Amino acid sequence: MLTTSCGLKKTASEFLPRKSYVYVQKTVKLRKCLDDKCMEGGFTASGSGFIVKITYEGSYIMTASHVCVEDKNQYIGGVEVVSENVLVETLDGRTYTAEVLDHDPDIDICLMFAENLTSKVKAARIADSPPKEGDKVFNIASPYGIHYNNVVPIFEGRYIGIKG
Repeated sequence: MLTTSCGLKKTASEFLPRKSYVYVQKTVKLRKCLDDKCMEGGFTASGSGFIVKITYEGSYIMTASHVCVEDKNQYIGGVEVVSENVLVETLDGRTYTAEVLDHDPDIDICLMFAENLTSKVKAARIADSPPKEGDKVFNIASPYGIHYNNVVPIFEGRYIGIKG
């Protein structure tokens, strides 16, 4: 989940354009072979993201690291990744393949690029400083893969600070 904040009394729609939201879905196919027999399976991870920059070639999108990158060390020995695919879907249902550019699991953030995602979208405005205790914060999230067309899941709250 990614958080943006503002110290002013604004609603989410005043600084977070609906057209910046994307639903993110990653599909991973796996294979495990024993002797001459192989089994294939896989899993899907999903979440939310938002567009942070639009260029003439496509859009840069931020999401959580745990959505776009998995820890390959968690697999049972001998399991290989056959394929990985990240798709992003806009509010109006358009789907694009996204490439993971970088991620930082320590702060759970991931930057992706979706080629040709240039029209009918807007970049979200990101706070230029961290929130202060008591600031209103908004969180874009799609917990458990909950996703509906034309709905932006925004949770609102107050920042309580970093608790050790």
